[in-house]
This record gives sequence, C-alpha cells and structure tokens, in this order.
Amino acid sequence: ENGTWGANGGTPEETAYAMQACMYYDRMVEPLDLTELSYLRPYLDHPPFLDELPSLWVGKVLYSPAVVILSSVLSAGLMYKTRRWDIHSWWNL
Repeated sequence: ENGTWGANGGTPEETAYAMQACMYYDRMVEPLDLTELSYLRPYLDHPPFLDELPSLWVGKVLYSPAVVILSSVLSAGLMYKTRRWDIHSWWNL
C-alpha cells in the first residue's frame, strides 16, 4: 500500500534489503527490468526521520538501530542510482 516491502506493511530496513538483493542480482547474475522498482526511488532518496523508524523486539526490549537502518536505506539508494556503473573497474585504478 505504501510502496515498502516486508511484513506488516514493510519497513525502511526491509525495503532497503529487498532493493539491495535486486541490485545484487542485476549486477552479478543477470540484468533485471528495473523500471518496476522506480517507484521506490523517492522513498530511498528521502529516508524517513529517525523518530519514524519502527522498533523491533529483540530479546525483551524494543530496539531500533537508527544508524544501521539509515545506512542500509542510503546504500540501497546508491546501488540503484549507480546500477549501470562498472564497480569492478574501480578496484583496478
């Protein structure tokens, strides 16, 4: 409904991990038609604020590692934006 992926309506973190998996498959296995993922670009370009991140139950406490969540969202956005760059050529500089 809101464009995110995951259980119970999805979270920014789950959406980012799904996007990263698609980007990995696109680069390492075979190219995908990524037009279906274009609706996620605004979501990844403007990550949610820290106070809007959902907490997860870990043990007996609520836990929301904001830096980890935001880094996964930002890296998924970067992977999408740079999906056609040859990242392997960077290592041969």
